[in-house]
Amino acid sequence: MILYRPYGEKGVTPIIHRAMYRVEAGEPMWRDGPIAPYSGYITKGDNVVTNMHFDQEGQISYEMPVKDEWIIGIAQYRIPYLGYIRLFFS
Repeated sequence: MILYRPYGEKGVTPIIHRAMYRVEAGEPMWRDGPIAPYSGYITKGDNVVTNMHFDQEGQISYEMPVKDEWIIGIAQYRIPYLGYIRLFFS
Protein backbone atom coordinates (compact mmCIF):
# COMPACT_ATOMS: atom_id res chain seq x y z
CA MET A 1 0.00 0.00 0.00
CA ILE A 2 1.27 3.42 -0.90
CA LEU A 3 0.05 6.84 0.21
CA TYR A 4 0.20 9.29 -2.67
CA ARG A 5 -1.05 12.66 -3.85
CA PRO A 6 -3.31 12.29 -6.91
CA TYR A 7 -1.51 13.84 -9.89
CA GLY A 8 1.08 15.08 -7.40
CA GLU A 9 -1.19 17.96 -6.37
CA LYS A 10 -0.65 19.45 -2.94
CA GLY A 11 -3.70 20.52 -0.96
CA VAL A 12 -5.77 17.48 -1.95
CA THR A 13 -6.55 14.49 0.25
CA PRO A 14 -3.88 11.80 -0.24
CA ILE A 15 -4.99 8.35 -1.37
CA ILE A 16 -3.82 5.05 0.10
CA HIS A 17 -4.17 2.22 -2.42
CA ARG A 18 -2.34 -0.93 -3.40
CA ALA A 19 0.55 -0.59 -5.82
CA MET A 20 -0.37 -3.49 -8.09
CA TYR A 21 2.77 -3.33 -10.23
CA ARG A 22 5.19 -0.95 -11.84
CA VAL A 23 5.21 -0.11 -15.55
CA GLU A 24 7.95 1.48 -17.56
CA ALA A 25 7.41 4.28 -20.08
CA GLY A 26 6.10 2.88 -23.36
CA GLU A 27 4.65 -0.31 -21.87
CA PRO A 28 0.92 -1.01 -21.83
CA MET A 29 -0.51 -0.12 -18.42
CA TRP A 30 -2.59 -3.34 -18.41
CA ARG A 31 -3.42 -6.03 -20.95
CA ASP A 32 -4.59 -4.29 -24.13
CA GLY A 33 -4.51 -0.99 -22.22
CA PRO A 34 -3.05 2.37 -23.19
CA ILE A 35 0.69 2.97 -23.26
CA ALA A 36 2.25 4.42 -20.10
CA PRO A 37 3.45 7.97 -20.83
CA TYR A 38 6.17 7.57 -18.17
CA SER A 39 7.30 5.02 -15.57
CA GLY A 40 5.22 4.60 -12.43
CA TYR A 41 2.83 2.43 -10.45
CA ILE A 42 -0.57 1.08 -11.39
CA THR A 43 -2.77 1.28 -8.29
CA LYS A 44 -6.08 -0.08 -7.07
CA GLY A 45 -8.25 0.40 -3.99
CA ASP A 46 -9.50 -2.46 -1.83
CA ASN A 47 -13.23 -1.68 -1.90
CA VAL A 48 -14.67 -4.22 -4.34
CA VAL A 49 -17.81 -2.11 -4.90
CA THR A 50 -16.21 1.24 -5.74
CA ASN A 51 -12.78 0.06 -6.97
CA MET A 52 -13.49 -2.65 -9.51
CA HIS A 53 -10.79 -1.32 -11.85
CA PHE A 54 -7.32 0.14 -11.61
CA ASP A 55 -7.19 3.79 -10.57
CA GLN A 56 -5.72 4.58 -13.97
CA GLU A 57 -8.86 3.26 -15.69
CA GLY A 58 -11.19 5.61 -13.81
CA GLN A 59 -11.27 9.03 -12.22
CA ILE A 60 -8.22 8.64 -9.97
CA SER A 61 -4.96 9.17 -11.89
CA TYR A 62 -6.75 8.58 -15.20
CA GLU A 63 -4.30 6.96 -17.65
CA MET A 64 -1.38 8.26 -15.56
CA PRO A 65 0.77 5.90 -13.48
CA VAL A 66 1.63 7.13 -9.99
CA LYS A 67 5.04 8.77 -10.20
CA ASP A 68 7.65 8.10 -7.51
CA GLU A 69 7.61 11.76 -6.49
CA TRP A 70 3.85 11.63 -5.84
CA ILE A 71 4.37 8.98 -3.13
CA ILE A 72 4.49 10.39 0.39
CA GLY A 73 4.45 7.17 2.40
CA ILE A 74 4.18 3.40 2.52
CA ALA A 75 1.75 1.55 4.81
CA GLN A 76 3.54 -0.46 7.46
CA TYR A 77 0.43 -2.05 9.01
CA ARG A 78 -3.09 -2.90 7.99
CA ILE A 79 -6.16 -2.41 10.17
CA PRO A 80 -9.18 -3.83 8.33
CA TYR A 81 -12.24 -1.56 8.05
CA LEU A 82 -10.52 1.44 9.66
CA GLY A 83 -11.12 3.47 6.49
CA TYR A 84 -14.89 3.14 6.97
CA ILE A 85 -14.67 5.54 9.90
CA ARG A 86 -13.34 8.31 7.65
CA LEU A 87 -15.95 7.53 4.98
CA PHE A 88 -18.74 7.70 7.58
CA PHE A 89 -17.82 11.29 8.46
CA SER A 90 -17.40 12.55 4.87
